[in-house]
Amino acid sequence: MKPANLMYIGFDNAVKLANTYPEANLLLSHWGTVDAPNMEAFNANPADLFDKIVNPDRMKELAAEERYILSKDK
Repeated sequence: MKPANLMYIGFDNAVKLANTYPEANLLLSHWGTVDAPNMEAFNANPADLFDKIVNPDRMKELAAEERYILSKDK
């Protein structure tokens, strides 16, 4: 059994949270931003989410330091 990481909700809980708010934008920013191969929180593959969440087109995969401007839909 892996030790718990108190700062990481885990893949299954991230899917539950994303599907609780099916219209919310999802900003995926941890992928590839930290050189920590042994830390699960920084090594999930965003592609694994596509068939697990409602409205996968709302996912925005951001590169390190990439700017994303949030705006209100009218």
